[in-house]
Amino acid sequence: MLKIAGVQFSGHTKRERNLEKITRYVTEAARNGARGVCLPELSTSIYFCWESNYSHFDYAEAVPGPSTEEVASLAKRVGATVILPLFERAAEGQYYNTAVIIGSTGELIGKYRKNSIPLSIAKDGHIAANEKMYFQPGNLGFPVFRTPEGVTVGLMICYDRHFPEGARIIGLEGADILFVPTNAWRAPMKDIWEVELRAHAVANVYYVCGVNKVGKDEGG
Repeated sequence: MLKIAGVQFSGHTKRERNLEKITRYVTEAARNGARGVCLPELSTSIYFCWESNYSHFDYAEAVPGPSTEEVASLAKRVGATVILPLFERAAEGQYYNTAVIIGSTGELIGKYRKNSIPLSIAKDGHIAANEKMYFQPGNLGFPVFRTPEGVTVGLMICYDRHFPEGARIIGLEGADILFVPTNAWRAPMKDIWEVELRAHAVANVYYVCGVNKVGKDEGG
C-alpha cells in the first residue's frame, strides 16, 4: 500500500510564497507517511485566467526551471514523489498548463500537458475565464509514469476530467492511480465533482485523487 496526500491551498501572485506553502505542506504530508503528494493546478501562481492580461505570461517558466529544481530538492529531502502543476513556457510562443511529476529521488520523471482548454462564458454572455488565451492544448497525449515507489500514475488537469477518453486511455496503460489537480471554483461543480471522479475510478479500476485550490488567491 502507498499512502498519498492531496495538498490544497490558496495561490499567491509571488512564486516564492507559493513555494513556501508547498514546502511546508509537502513536508507535513511526508512526516505523516505520504510517499506520493499532489499539488493543485497552477500551484506556483494564482489562477489568472479571469483576466485577459498579457502580464500574466510572466508567471510562465521553463521545465526544468526554478520551481521544478526547488521541488526536486524537496522531494528528495522528504522521500516522496511530488506532482507539481505550473504554467509552462516551452519553445518560443508555446505555453501549456502542465503538471510535472518529480520522483522521491529528486529526478524529473515526466510531465503532462492539459489537453482540454476551456473558454467559460457567463450567463450574461461575457467571457468569465479564457484559458485559451494562455494555454495551448497539450501535445503529449495521456502518458503514465512509473514512480520509485513502484506504482504507475496518470494525470489529468481540471477540465480534462469532464471527458472519459483520457481517463480510459490512462487505465488501459496500466495506471494504479489517477491524479486530477484542479482549480474548480463554481458552485455547480460540487454536484458533479465526486460523481465524475468516482466514475473514472469505477470504470477503470484504479484510485483517483482530486486536488483543488481552496480559499481566495492573494496578492493580486
